[in-house]
Amino acid sequence: MLKVFGYDLDILDSVDRVPGDADTDWEITYEPSADRWKRGVEQLQRGDREGFTKSMFTRVFYLNGDGD
Repeated sequence: MLKVFGYDLDILDSVDRVPGDADTDWEITYEPSADRWKRGVEQLQRGDREGFTKSMFTRVFYLNGDGD
């Protein structure tokens, strides 16, 4: 499964053009930023370092301007 974030849809469109794929060829899901950030923090608290990257990257997409 490919996880796609908001701006990644532009990237996905570029990827689709090379082999001639369409968005319907992918499984595209939506996850609210707050939920993803919370999962990242929980991972980090369990000692999973991937949680740090997930939570920091996701924070950029908060609508309160944190990523500006």
